[in-house]
Amino acid sequence: MTLKIRNTIQFLLIILFFAIFLCFAISTAIQMAGANFCYPENHHFLENRSFAALNYDYNSILASIFTLLIYAILTLLYMRISFEKTQSNELVYFTMFIIGVFCEGVRLLFPLMDLWHTNTSFTIFLSKIVIFGRAISVGSILFSSLFSSNEYRQYTEQNLILIILAGIFFAKIMPLNSMSTTPIGHLDWAFGSLLRIIQLVIFMVGILAMILKEFIADSKIKIPVMTLVFYFGYLQICDSYCWLNYGIGTAMCFTGTFYYLKNLHNYYMWNL
Repeated sequence: MTLKIRNTIQFLLIILFFAIFLCFAISTAIQMAGANFCYPENHHFLENRSFAALNYDYNSILASIFTLLIYAILTLLYMRISFEKTQSNELVYFTMFIIGVFCEGVRLLFPLMDLWHTNTSFTIFLSKIVIFGRAISVGSILFSSLFSSNEYRQYTEQNLILIILAGIFFAKIMPLNSMSTTPIGHLDWAFGSLLRIIQLVIFMVGILAMILKEFIADSKIKIPVMTLVFYFGYLQICDSYCWLNYGIGTAMCFTGTFYYLKNLHNYYMWNL
């Protein structure tokens, strides 16, 4: 993928993501102002009366979704400005990761369209998008760790297609419980724990590959560590039910991403 094509794609994604974000934000504000916003039924778990930040609060879920949308836009904008003239395979895969993050935004359609108690192909489709987004996010980390060196640059487009196909495959085969909707905004996954285990295993393989590559190059392992921080922060935000999880996840995600991109920028500035 040429530098011009990558920059163009990032620019178009910024415009598209910002337009979608505005639509979601305006729709949410209008419905809340008119008392038409559809909250899910109360879910009595994670209750800790002695520490309110651990109690279930749907507003923290709303905040987490909007935070992920803002994170995606700001990260793309930062990459577009800071890496405009930097040819890097990592940035291509990280852009795919950001697309996966932004897929979480479809969860807002459940309260906006009152889909909590509906069993339609549309709710299934939205839930599949969430699975697709989480699959391509972890797939992007794996491919970035394995195929980011210059000798694999000619295979970048094929690898991106493989990531997308893998995401579609996982979204297609993952069974959903259409009779149960989670409060975070998707149908319940029949094998949710298995999906998370697979997700973590793939991610840890990617992290180990990064560490091994840094060790062979006799370099510091800042990039793998920062990848670990921002990815677990992202997972924390995705499944956040309370303000404490939201706060920890947000801090990890933004901090890890900033230092990941900063170290990546320093690497290419001194090694190219």
